[in-house]
Amino acid sequence: MIIEHLPGIAAMRAAAALKAAHPMALADCFAVALAAAEDAVLLTGDPEIIDRAEALPCKVEDLR
Repeated sequence: MIIEHLPGIAAMRAAAALKAAHPMALADCFAVALAAAEDAVLLTGDPEIIDRAEALPCKVEDLR
């Protein structure tokens, strides 16, 4: 049996709001939205995220 985990409406709205506010890839917006929803630290080496970490709703740790 294959189980798919699709984002809910709240996650899609959170990602869309981030996309509208920040020039980031949509996938990055979903990563940030998920980290914020889970109150987690987002570990990344992506400069699109790292460069605007202070303005994002989750903590970001630079792995570069």
